[in-house]
Amino acid sequence: MMSSRLFRSWLSLLLLLHPSAIAAQRPDGPALGAALGLGWAPSFLGACSGASYDRSVRGVTAEARAALPLWGRLRLEARVAAQSAFVLCSGVTIALPHPDGLDARKQYDTFDSNFASADLRLRYDLPGAPALVLAGGAGWLTRIHAPYLAFSPGLRFGHRWRLALDADALLARVPFDRVVTDWRGNAVVGEVSREPQTEWRRLGGVRLGTEYIFR
Repeated sequence: MMSSRLFRSWLSLLLLLHPSAIAAQRPDGPALGAALGLGWAPSFLGACSGASYDRSVRGVTAEARAALPLWGRLRLEARVAAQSAFVLCSGVTIALPHPDGLDARKQYDTFDSNFASADLRLRYDLPGAPALVLAGGAGWLTRIHAPYLAFSPGLRFGHRWRLALDADALLARVPFDRVVTDWRGNAVVGEVSREPQTEWRRLGGVRLGTEYIFR
């Protein structure tokens, strides 16, 4: 009984790996695409004058992408994006007295200018209409010199020309300086130490674009 089940399992696997079966799983060839989108980042990466301000970092993204079939429905996808970030500040500046002594804070680079990103992802296209697309990989943020991991589920509508809708979830290794300052009389009288460190932080975005399939 057990040997019969094992034989049927092996037979199913061999049929799945047969060249004709693999060809049937690959409905599309290489793909080229472009997209526009919106992104967001942690608020501490935005620069606002005044510690009491509420900050939100948003960005507009233009992205180009290319995908090559690897095996079955699995593809290797490259994405390059140019992003223009802006910081939204709201609130009022309140000067509060600072106690004397040492104060340790994290000092981040900010997303208050243009920057770019590039990554490689493994992408799997599920069959169906619309088609569900799952992609994951790693890349680099140029503005803050940070590597990141990426996961992006998406939908594809159409056949050769396809409408592409994607959501990006990024986990970036963000650099910062741990700065210790000496305060006296509500003013900084000196910097005691500055130590560069990194930490993982979440970023995200949505993309809407188009994709052309070569057959």
